[in-house]
Amino acid sequence: MIKFRNSDINLWLSTILPAKKIVHVSDPAVILTNDEAIRDTLPINDGLKVLLLMSGKEAEHDTDVQSSYDVVIDFTCRIKLNDFSRTTLSILCDENECIKWIFKKSTLNFSRLYQRNTRTDKFRFVKFKLLNFLKLDRLFIHGSCHVFWKNNLPGNPHLKHVGKSYAYSSGSHEYGASPTVFYKIASEDCFVNFSRNGYTKNLLHNQLLMADVWREEGFNSIIMPRIEKYSKTANISIGNHPVIVSDNFSIEHGRFVTEMIDKTIKQYKFNETPMSLTVKHNIELLLAYKSDNIPYFKYFSDSLIRLHEELKQSRTLFSFCYGDLTPWTSGVAKDKLYLFNFSHSASMNVILFDFFHFVFQNEALVKNQDWSSIKKIIDFELKNSGLIDLVEKWAIDVEFYLKHYLLSTISQNLGLISFQSEISENQLKLISIWKDALAELTIQTVDERVAIYFDLNHFLSNYRHTFLHQDEIEEGAGTVERVEVLIHAENQSKTIHFLQNHPFVNKVDVIKKMNGTQVALSLVNHNVMTIDLRTQFIENGVKYIDPNLVLNSSKKTNGILVPDSRITVECHLLTCALASRKISEKIVDRLSSFSRAEKEIIQNYLNLKYDLSLSNFSDILKLGDEDMKQLREFTRKGDGFIVRNFRKILYRLPLSHA
Repeated sequence: MIKFRNSDINLWLSTILPAKKIVHVSDPAVILTNDEAIRDTLPINDGLKVLLLMSGKEAEHDTDVQSSYDVVIDFTCRIKLNDFSRTTLSILCDENECIKWIFKKSTLNFSRLYQRNTRTDKFRFVKFKLLNFLKLDRLFIHGSCHVFWKNNLPGNPHLKHVGKSYAYSSGSHEYGASPTVFYKIASEDCFVNFSRNGYTKNLLHNQLLMADVWREEGFNSIIMPRIEKYSKTANISIGNHPVIVSDNFSIEHGRFVTEMIDKTIKQYKFNETPMSLTVKHNIELLLAYKSDNIPYFKYFSDSLIRLHEELKQSRTLFSFCYGDLTPWTSGVAKDKLYLFNFSHSASMNVILFDFFHFVFQNEALVKNQDWSSIKKIIDFELKNSGLIDLVEKWAIDVEFYLKHYLLSTISQNLGLISFQSEISENQLKLISIWKDALAELTIQTVDERVAIYFDLNHFLSNYRHTFLHQDEIEEGAGTVERVEVLIHAENQSKTIHFLQNHPFVNKVDVIKKMNGTQVALSLVNHNVMTIDLRTQFIENGVKYIDPNLVLNSSKKTNGILVPDSRITVECHLLTCALASRKISEKIVDRLSSFSRAEKEIIQNYLNLKYDLSLSNFSDILKLGDEDMKQLREFTRKGDGFIVRNFRKILYRLPLSHA
């Protein structure tokens, strides 16, 4: 029995029919178990008649019945239809048999996706599995389905070029930048650069189809590059691009945005649009990975969630959108706007998206302006480009649609940054501006001290450190006024700089001390908070110095400060427990090298956390089947060891047992 939500089918169909890669189906609310014709239950575009074959009963009927439909989705994989095009999709379900991913056959492989390129990818795969307490192990390929659609469906411009090759018309080679193709893998946004002779036929289609749709709409304010058939290969040559590039949002840009909105404006409830679903998935992806690349992670995640909640019930105006309007993707020629790259273009987006995107990209990346300057530029360019007349005509709340732009752009780009090995300088510029913009445009309701604590914890994950004498704070419960952190002296200045730039911090006072630095924070809401950055710590006669003994981001657990060697033992125990195998003798040599203090701490820690009864440290090597079963059950409950930042250890865990 396959379960999915009716309201997702329309988005699914609109995604897979134009040869897209994947669609994400989530939050099942309605169970479909029988063959259903869903034309009357869903607002399918272009009046498509769609049949779901699920039980197999309809699959045995005459194909003439099935041929009366425009699209047939066959989960039985038992029918054949003439005069129909077909593609095979694989289905990935969770343990409740609810569809989680639907993707083209042979385009997605979890192991290959996360392990084929770099060591970092392997680490992220293991980290993701452990952070989700092995939930990915319970995902499985449920099967596949066939999607049939009639050749040359009338009224559907996306299908008419399927199977053909295209290229931009050749011209001068003055513009030599590599083009970019946008597509999705497992609901993750991917941008792939190709050389001008490196386009594949299918990827080129995705970019050129939208340009052809726009051409048919007949916009008078833009010049479209000519698209011609290309006989054998699908290379691309971007030529005849005007050298005249605007350094501001010109009248021609304003005329283009005005015409797009006037001709295609529509109103929707935001939470019923694909854009809202995309934002939701981007935020979920961001929360799942908690990338170390993103500074002020807690602040951004809370702000985006809050902004999405604020906007999701609103009535929002949408129109056609270019999606990537910048000085380097457009130019002015013959009093018109010249567009040449449609890899980001969309049939619908919130109005004024192109305007906001041009201003942010131009002012932030080209002119290095801050948020206060960008606010003034927005007001100036609205008047200078003539868009102010459009704003008055449609009674547009500029700040309201600026929030929509920020919600969409920030959630998408932070999700992308999560998968990068490092963050670029331009991305850091934008993050700084987004931080200040969200601080002004959103209402902050979280406890600022708790948010700073979580953001500091996230920031310090890049450095060896330990929180001292600080109970673990659960989100939404309690607060914190004083934090002690054991961290190497060379990283303390970076930590202070991070705190100085936090959006909740109003003033920072730094006091140098013998074994570290005390940082006094005055917050925006007039609260105060103290951060003690220490270079050493002594407890029970044992000296802890950051580079040598202290575990990354460890906390005082049940009154015990955990040394670095604990993770070696705990990882080994849990790996053996999950793999149902005995403890390897290879660990014996490592155990014998531990100091007496370390052994006692590890023994007490394991007894308290996993409810074991180790009378001495050597008993670890004698754990029996019942003890291993207890460890295994403990992990499956979602209470496994903290995995954040154990990079070396995690990477050495076998993927099959991680």
